[in-house]
Order: sequence, then C-alpha cells, then structure tokens
Amino acid sequence: MPGKHLKEIKESLEKGNFNGVTINPESTKGQVRINLPQFYQSLVDNLRSRLFALTASNRPAASSQSGEFETLVSEIDILNSQRWPINVDSPWFEGEVKLEQLCKKFCFSYASIGEGFRDYIDNGGAEIPENLKPVVTAVNSVPVTSDDCERGYSTMNLVISPIRSGLRIEHLSSLLFISLIGPPVHLWDPLPYVTKWLTTHCSA
Repeated sequence: MPGKHLKEIKESLEKGNFNGVTINPESTKGQVRINLPQFYQSLVDNLRSRLFALTASNRPAASSQSGEFETLVSEIDILNSQRWPINVDSPWFEGEVKLEQLCKKFCFSYASIGEGFRDYIDNGGAEIPENLKPVVTAVNSVPVTSDDCERGYSTMNLVISPIRSGLRIEHLSSLLFISLIGPPVHLWDPLPYVTKWLTTHCSA
C-alpha cells in the first residue's frame, strides 16, 4: 500500500503539476522506473550496515568484531518473546545461557534476573517481571548509532569557545550535561537557584 508521499507523487503526476511546477511527461521518457521493493531493501541493507555497528561506517569490520555483533544480537533476541521457539518451556537452557552472558556484559547479577526470565517464559512473554526489567532497560538504552557521541562533540566545541578555554573539567561536564540532557530553556525556572545563590552570600 503506497504511503502518503508516494500517493502525493502519483496524484501530482496525474495532474501534471507538483507544488506549482509543471511536470513535462516528455522529459521522463526513457527513464527507468524505480523498483520499489529493491529500493526499500537497499535502504534496509544500508541502515543495517550503519546502525549498531562496531566500527566506523567507512571501515570494514573485522571477522572477530562481526562475530561479537552477531553474538550480542543473539543474546538480546532472547528478551523478545516474538523470537522465542514455538512452545518454549521454562527452564529454557539455551536462553538462560545467553541471558547469563548478557548479564555479564551489563554487569548484572544473574540470580534474580534469571528468576525473572523464567517467570517471563511462564507468562508467555505477556508481561516483563520486575526483576527482569533492569537488563531490559539496559538493552533498550544501548545507542544504535554514534549520533549521541557526535552530538556531544559538537556541543563541546560550542561550549569551549576561545574565551572559555579555561573551563575546568567538572564545569565542562555540568554544562554538557545541561545542554544534552537538560530540559528546554523555556521550561527551566531559575528562581530557586538564584535565590539559593543569593542567600548563601556567594559573590561573582
């Protein structure tokens, strides 16, 4: 089923006009039509090669790194009930082995999380038990791209200007945290902080 934009393009072709620009059918003669399934598959392949990668996109991954990636994805998959074998029962030995390895990667104790995983299997994946949620939250927090890192570097370059090059590490860390994690400026109420600063007799 065509999406909104594809539908808009088809309607524009029928009308011979797109956003006020006349479309000349003669200019499209001889052009090869885009194979949509092939186009979308190409997008998927391209994203897969760039997202959640162990190396920069312009460098080929070593076979050992590719193996680490496949192992990590396999371990994460056990938390997705839709990827479980049909009629899986607890205890699921293969799943528990992978979960234990995943716990080691995220520095979690396997004991309570293993119990939660068995409960998760028993309820058919309908609800994530409380003692399994820490590892699920950790997995969901793994960035799939380096965008956050790149954004951090860009923000740091803005914060450390030529006239602020003497910032101490703790001050720089606080400013970066506010810029990257903090709420928008219009939602921040400075009054409590200014009041505290004035009442503690701090001087500029």
